[in-house]
Amino acid sequence: MPLPGEISASNNQIDTYVTVVKEGTRVLLVDKLRAWEPQFICDALGKDPKISLFPVWLRGNDKPDDDVQDLFRFDQRNYDAIIFGDVTAALVKPLGNDVLGQIERMVFEKGTGFLMLGGYSTFGNSDWKGTPIEKILPVMLDTQGQIDAPVKMIPTDDGLRRYSYILKISSQLAGAQGAWAKLKELDGQTKLGSLKPGLSSVLAESDRKEPLLVTQNYGKGRTLAFGADTSYKWIRDPESRQNHARFWAQMVRWLARQEEMEGSVLVIPDSRRIPANNELGFRVALRGKDGNELEAGKYQVQVLGPDGKAVRVPTNRKGGEERGVFLNSELSGEYKIEVEAEGKDPSGEVIQGKSSARFMVYDEDLEMTRRAADHELLKKIATAGGGTFQRVEELKTFLQKMLNEPPLTEKAGGKYYPDWKSNIGSPIYAFIMIFFVAIVASEWLLRRWWGLV
Repeated sequence: MPLPGEISASNNQIDTYVTVVKEGTRVLLVDKLRAWEPQFICDALGKDPKISLFPVWLRGNDKPDDDVQDLFRFDQRNYDAIIFGDVTAALVKPLGNDVLGQIERMVFEKGTGFLMLGGYSTFGNSDWKGTPIEKILPVMLDTQGQIDAPVKMIPTDDGLRRYSYILKISSQLAGAQGAWAKLKELDGQTKLGSLKPGLSSVLAESDRKEPLLVTQNYGKGRTLAFGADTSYKWIRDPESRQNHARFWAQMVRWLARQEEMEGSVLVIPDSRRIPANNELGFRVALRGKDGNELEAGKYQVQVLGPDGKAVRVPTNRKGGEERGVFLNSELSGEYKIEVEAEGKDPSGEVIQGKSSARFMVYDEDLEMTRRAADHELLKKIATAGGGTFQRVEELKTFLQKMLNEPPLTEKAGGKYYPDWKSNIGSPIYAFIMIFFVAIVASEWLLRRWWGLV
């Protein structure tokens, strides 16, 4: 709304764009206070800036109070994936009204991912049978016991083929088996139980042919049963630490159905609002499914103006980035950058996609930026010229003052000799002319005499 007395209201509105992105993959980790595995899971997931981890540590000794019952905060946090460590159903049930039923419905209706780790209190070893969690697990809780001996985790052919996103801890899919072979043995495993016929798929098994990583779809959600809780044993050097972190991050994103988001095209304008007839730089990128940007990509970029006309814009790699510059911004209004990209990730898989971004071009008329008179500037100009500043309502008084003042007397001018501005001739002019010609002629005669010309 224009302010009272405002002369120009054309600058009262500014259009621009902001990019709203999802905060990331929100993960709930529920475990009891213990060392090693849950701590290393936190470290692994904490390295990924796109993952927000909310750990809940259960003691199990005291009856939960009202504050403890609100630890999960399902309505506020909208978890994308939930991980249950070595906890019993009896420990979790008091943490909310029908908390296990809420989790089952979140998986089935909202697509929240669920993972249960092995342990002495999980699967058939404890009280999970008959709970809503039993429905979502990919195994039947018909087996109890542990294998208290070192076991090697070996991906199955079906796991590498259909679930390569989880198991591809090497940059090359062909090297995945070798990368898993380098990892140390796990410190035992939990017996998972029988597979659910027609629903479960085994992604990895132990060297004893026991299922170790099993999955199923449950409604809109994905669930995993991981029979180990000593994956920290894999960590022996920087390479194995990276593989451990990569495995957990990929498993969580896959549970949250966000693995496809990793293979995407990005277009990032340097600004969302520029004045007319100015150039706009922008960056484009193609990310592989491992989340890394691909260096070798082919890009086709066009910019649609407010008149609907499309202008092709070339891009080139500069300073480690693929960049382009749009120059044709004569018209004010909304513009749209459209990008099509294609490339291959390190595994040889073709990644392609489209993306777009919008920006505004506005008129910038400097003469019309401030239409009202700048009185302070006018005063300075008048003072610098030896005059005075008068407002229009003071014009009558100023003219009357000029009429009452006596006329200014002309100052006596000085006399100059010679007076070059005078039209009257003077003998000095002839003398100077003759003297000048004599000097020039003498110089020429001497040069002639000496043979210089």
